[in-house]
Amino acid sequence: MIFFSSVDSAVKKNTVELLHSNVEQQSYHFEAVIELQFNTLEVASNYISLQPQQLTSEQMEDMLQALSSTDTFGRTMLILPDGTGYTSDGITSQVADREYFKRALSGERAISNPISSSVDGDNKVVLAVPVHRDGEVTAVLGGSYDVGALSNLLFADIYGGKGYSFIVAADGSMVSTGTGKADWAKRNIFDAYGEVAFSKGSLDQMREDFQRRSSGSIIVDNKGVGSYLAYEPLNCNDWILCYVVSEENAQSSYEFIIHYELLLGVAFLLGVGVLLVSFQQLNARDRRRLERKAEEDPLTGLLNKESTARSITDWLNEERCKGFQVLLMVDLDHFKEINDTYGHATGDLVLKKAAQVLRGVFRETDIVGRVGGDEFMVFLKNVGNPEVVQRLMSTLNNRIRTIGVDELPQETLSCSIGAAFYPRHGKDFTLLYENADRVLYEAKRAGRNGHAVFEADS
Repeated sequence: MIFFSSVDSAVKKNTVELLHSNVEQQSYHFEAVIELQFNTLEVASNYISLQPQQLTSEQMEDMLQALSSTDTFGRTMLILPDGTGYTSDGITSQVADREYFKRALSGERAISNPISSSVDGDNKVVLAVPVHRDGEVTAVLGGSYDVGALSNLLFADIYGGKGYSFIVAADGSMVSTGTGKADWAKRNIFDAYGEVAFSKGSLDQMREDFQRRSSGSIIVDNKGVGSYLAYEPLNCNDWILCYVVSEENAQSSYEFIIHYELLLGVAFLLGVGVLLVSFQQLNARDRRRLERKAEEDPLTGLLNKESTARSITDWLNEERCKGFQVLLMVDLDHFKEINDTYGHATGDLVLKKAAQVLRGVFRETDIVGRVGGDEFMVFLKNVGNPEVVQRLMSTLNNRIRTIGVDELPQETLSCSIGAAFYPRHGKDFTLLYENADRVLYEAKRAGRNGHAVFEADS
């Protein structure tokens, strides 16, 4: 009983840690996409600012419709200082009392809560940026954006898409319910979870975490059905990104442990015969473990070169491989000089730390491997928005520069990155690798500590 209880406790602990890691990673991707949408609006805002005179009604309508036609924003609006808004679909509205408008008019970026938005849909919010002219804010440019669809997209590949995500404010009110809990649209999360029993955490702890902007997790038991909830604060208003998955799906990777527990119980009842069967299964498990070890790079724990290439090729042949895929080649700058000057022990430490950064930047579902001495390969699966890749490469450049190694007090690490897109730059692994490797060396020739995307005439 002690053994079974310890195993169950360890499974729950590891499940919670993995779930929280996934939610944390998706929160970074969520913020990166929102940042990209703000940048899109600000490009249009700058265009308006640079015009020698106020836009005519026809010019304004053309610009708003162009923004809406990108499939990024459901509707766009140009709002005058008196709060009169002109939308891309020809509707005029008054939004002077909206908080997002007031904040943008003061010169800041702003994002609304759905309850304060006049656009359609509970999951739609308004992103707003100021329009400057001669140093003053003369208008506000806004666009409606479906944050519910975004959060669903980010979590589509986690646990086989069997969980669901939603966004709440710090007071527990719903911002976006996603598709899994549409009936919660008008509810408060604290009211909803006040109706269930907690096997880990408590409602008071969740309230405190929300107010303190802390991440956390709970395990609930709703009429015999267990589920995990992990939450992570976002840098958007006071929003919290939440993800819920059933205990069965969350622990699916640990089913083999339950299997062995049953075998152990039967072994005590059936004796030596069943023990022999158990030993055979244990040997099979050991063989699988050894096979996994053979696929790993012994220094960093990442996939080795052969396993990386095989995993990417296998994915490209799967039905789940849809839309944009990205192959990144990452090379540590001046690594040979570090090895020669400070020794291989220090060089190995640098490689281990670089591998940790790669694991932290990219998703659990992405393929990350070490394919050379100081060369790494990353394959991003089913990238919903190709522009996110630029953001991720910049993040990786920045994270590598923050690596601290005591043995290198005077050195700042950096890396160069080359990217090739499937199917645009190649429909098989070999061609993607060649193009990404080619543009990697263009990035190094351009001065290192940067990144580049392959172009047909590269």
